[in-house]
Amino acid sequence: MNSSIINLESLLDLAAKLNDKYDSDFILNSALLTLMGKLKINRGAILLPGENGIYHFNITKGRQKTLLKRIELNNLVFDGKPEEILTSNRLNHTRKLSYENKYDKLLIDSGYHYLIPINNKENTLAIILLNQKIDNTEFLEDEFYYINLVVIIASISLQNTSNYESLKTNNLLLETKNQLLSAIFEMSQDFSTLLTKPQILKMISYRLMGQLLVNKFAIYLLNDENHFEEEINRFAVSPMKEVIFDLSRITELIKTSNNTFSKNTTEYLTQTGTKIISPLIIQGKTRGFFLIGKRLDGVDFTEENLLFITALSNTAISSLENERLFHEELLKKQMQIEMGLAFEIQKNLLPKTTPILNGYQIKGISLPSQMVSGDYFDFIKINNNKVLISIADVSGKGIPAAILMANIQAALRALAPLNLDLVELVSRINKVIYDNTTPDKFVTFFVGILDTELHEFKYVNAGHNPPLLSSNGRIKKLDSGGLVLGILEVPFTYSTDKIQFQKDDMLVFYTDGVTESLNINNIEFGESKFYNLIKECSNFSADEIIDKIVLEVDKHSADVTQTDDITIISLKRTS
Repeated sequence: MNSSIINLESLLDLAAKLNDKYDSDFILNSALLTLMGKLKINRGAILLPGENGIYHFNITKGRQKTLLKRIELNNLVFDGKPEEILTSNRLNHTRKLSYENKYDKLLIDSGYHYLIPINNKENTLAIILLNQKIDNTEFLEDEFYYINLVVIIASISLQNTSNYESLKTNNLLLETKNQLLSAIFEMSQDFSTLLTKPQILKMISYRLMGQLLVNKFAIYLLNDENHFEEEINRFAVSPMKEVIFDLSRITELIKTSNNTFSKNTTEYLTQTGTKIISPLIIQGKTRGFFLIGKRLDGVDFTEENLLFITALSNTAISSLENERLFHEELLKKQMQIEMGLAFEIQKNLLPKTTPILNGYQIKGISLPSQMVSGDYFDFIKINNNKVLISIADVSGKGIPAAILMANIQAALRALAPLNLDLVELVSRINKVIYDNTTPDKFVTFFVGILDTELHEFKYVNAGHNPPLLSSNGRIKKLDSGGLVLGILEVPFTYSTDKIQFQKDDMLVFYTDGVTESLNINNIEFGESKFYNLIKECSNFSADEIIDKIVLEVDKHSADVTQTDDITIISLKRTS
């Protein structure tokens, strides 16, 4: 072995030199020049593998033959199989080129006679091409050995460089993801402090412009009519009139070939230059979307950009939904407060005390199905012997019915002291209702005057559920009168009637919330059951009969929400 070739110190210097540089071109260039210098070769080259078995000339040294100018060196194909060039995939195998191989012939004609692969395991990292030595002699054994040592050093250095670049890439990716996580965390904190929709939309705009460097975007949100409404549009075109495409997909780059877009939507996206669409999804429902144009710096959106947009979409819609629910809760609380006030006002409109009647017991109760009621009852003492008793049921429920009920109460309280005939009283109340309501509103009304001295009860029934008189085990309906109030402007000619109270007689007034109360099988309490209940309780006091009725109705409609107001008056002669 020629010791002048194998110089360990020079090889160590080469290894140190190559390992100190994480530059593939530098490593390959140094390895090629080292071999050419030591072996006295005037022509060499480096080939790098590309796709589909194509090798590209990366470095060339020395004077080239004329033939090199006539071939495409950057597309020198070896049939896609390095094995056809290399007799072995083992590390660092030098092979002399032969005219018998058609691919070798191209290289020989270009001035190269030796092919030396730089391998790492089963991967070819590069190929060194060498001409013959200047003196045209063959390589000796120690020269082949020297080539192998240089190639091994180059292979290790190339692999180290690859590992270093991979580590740099991974570190850069990790740093990018850390920055993304920091941005998302900071963004979440910012959104958590915002309480109004304009603030949230402004923050979205700042984040899109600051993080993504875009100034063209639009934001659409689902409104109460279940249509997408434009909130922000920074594109130079009019708002999108129609949105028909699959918004359940994740944030993605727009694909013009996507056939899920409607014609109007496709035209709009084309006009605006939209690059990204991001749906705003919460609890599985799409409540809006972002449209985002190109970046100001012209750079393509990265995978990290898409992740950020997705995070922004999720955070934004959560914040917007929280804002919506917060204001709904405020509105609900405000409504509850107002309904509570309405309830207190209405409660004050009903009799505050039960009048004391000589020889009689009287009791009234009203149970609204909602916070306020459309039912009404009243006791108005006219003198020591007479008391006006009334009960009414306004069509509808809630606030509108309660307002109409208040009008009836005010009218009745104003008219009662005038000692009008009952027919005149009812006619005047009819006019008040007709003049102050729409045609679809009406009132069932019953009014009577009890004379405790004569034990006489004179009444008019304007379409109301007939009160039931229980006397000696028999039930009598008080149904004389006429039409409900509020449907005719011209007064209807109402009829009156009267009854005589005997000792222990019981008169029960009620609204249809009692008899129409439903059970879980959708069966009404019913008039027949109600009449039998009145008969069975003929010896009850006025208080007891009301308690019994309420108890039985509650038992009948157990586990069913009350849908109508319930009002009951009981009047009993005791002596």
